[in-house]
Amino acid sequence: TPAIPPRSLNGRAQTNRTLRTPATTIQLPPSPQGPGAPFMRAFAHGWGANLPDRSREAALTCLLWAGIILGFFTLSSRQEYYHLPALPALALLVGGLLASADATSTKARAANQALRSALYFLVPVGTILFLLCGYFALTAPTPLPGATLNDVLSSNPALYNLSLGHVFDLTGEAMGFFRGPLLTVALCMLTLGPIAYLVRRSASPTRQARTFAANLLIAASMAGVLLAAHEGLVRFYPILGSKDLALAIDTFNRHACNEVSPDLTILVDCDPRVGLERARRRIEASSGPREERFELEELAFHQRVRAGYLQLAANDSTRFLIISGTDSIEDIFATISTQVLARIPEALRAVC
Repeated sequence: TPAIPPRSLNGRAQTNRTLRTPATTIQLPPSPQGPGAPFMRAFAHGWGANLPDRSREAALTCLLWAGIILGFFTLSSRQEYYHLPALPALALLVGGLLASADATSTKARAANQALRSALYFLVPVGTILFLLCGYFALTAPTPLPGATLNDVLSSNPALYNLSLGHVFDLTGEAMGFFRGPLLTVALCMLTLGPIAYLVRRSASPTRQARTFAANLLIAASMAGVLLAAHEGLVRFYPILGSKDLALAIDTFNRHACNEVSPDLTILVDCDPRVGLERARRRIEASSGPREERFELEELAFHQRVRAGYLQLAANDSTRFLIISGTDSIEDIFATISTQVLARIPEALRAVC
């Protein structure tokens, strides 16, 4: 009995596909099968029905990629920054839509789809955000001389359980600190929505010229939004970060110690991966309580801690002595002994 070939999403026999380029030949695997197949078939008969199998699967993957991240972390607590990995998927979806307007086949249908998407999604979203950002930018009072952002923020601890809960701390007065970024976002949203749509449907000599111009406006608008978001974060950083607190602690410490500081600070440095592996071996060999809360932090945390210590050493290179933690115990002991004795007066070495 001949083997029955597997079926793809559209019910046709599924075989391996070959992608040929002048340099190489790549054998593509068949479409994936498994528990997610019913959902993908439903998608295939929906708005992705006009796309080839591979494009439909790629679009669904990007939708799931962005949707799971946005859905999960929107309902989580104070983890707004975890939304960032969804941005590449959203960019791929938007890029795919824009590329469809330049497709070599079914050009008219692709152009109409891009035009409808711009009209029913980008235009209303862009218009609403333009009005909101423009309103706050124009009506927000100018901050008083000497005032800081912390002075005009409100506090709503009951709303901090969900992501973006700190947005409700912003007040009308606080918007005055973000007038520039708000105006930038307002203009970018106006360009992203209504202006790009009008360009796309204008009486340009060729459809390609209209599409290119509209896509260029959208890309420029999103670049402007990212720059405005960065500037807003810079202005918000004194509230989010701890730099000011660290400077205050350092000032207090210097006054409390009457400006006295160590003559020598020894920093035994090594790659965090090496240090974590040593710590885990020590924990596993211990028979007492497992003290590993610090070791359970992610690697990026330990890399930031190491970078902080190295920055302290760079700021005061005459006081800090950096020793490689990958050397043998005997070499490390000899180096430290030599450096410490070199800083002790000759008359006191006998006491040491």
